[in-house]
Amino acid sequence: METLLIETAPGVITQTYLNRGGDKLIIWHHGMPSPRPFSPQMAELFNSYGYTVAIPLRQGYAKSTAVGRRPIAEDTKVTKAVVAHLGFDEFITTGFSAGGARALADLALLDNVTQGIDFAGLVPSTEEFNPFENAPEDELEFFDLIREFGPELKEQFTQWAPGFLANDPMAEFANADEET
Repeated sequence: METLLIETAPGVITQTYLNRGGDKLIIWHHGMPSPRPFSPQMAELFNSYGYTVAIPLRQGYAKSTAVGRRPIAEDTKVTKAVVAHLGFDEFITTGFSAGGARALADLALLDNVTQGIDFAGLVPSTEEFNPFENAPEDELEFFDLIREFGPELKEQFTQWAPGFLANDPMAEFANADEET
């Protein structure tokens, strides 16, 4: 996996992990409190379907320039710059945990996104942990808007889940060796 330092705005660097695998692009938004490494198994799976995967590390993580608090919508500018730097016209956006909100922002605000996936999106909060505690007001309004879609999304998930769950997720690796 390559590590790129991409200038996504004047004076702002975004460290980006890149796994080249094909002529289609997936942007992978990581969770928090740190960017998890992209496993070789995941890279191999995406590559087998012709996808290159780019993981832009959020501002302040690793070698990405810290820029202070800002709405999630601002992260779409980073995504757009990374996609352009890599030379792709369109992409699929994905997010894991807290990265899910960034994938949703890409879907809402960028016109060159073809699809999006939110893996284990971060939405619950408790007295001990409130992921929205320091969020800007407009970001909180965005989450309220997303919550309004809850019943419709639940219905879609209910229809989709049985077919997905009937598949063996490890079938892709049935003949894999120990390194895979």
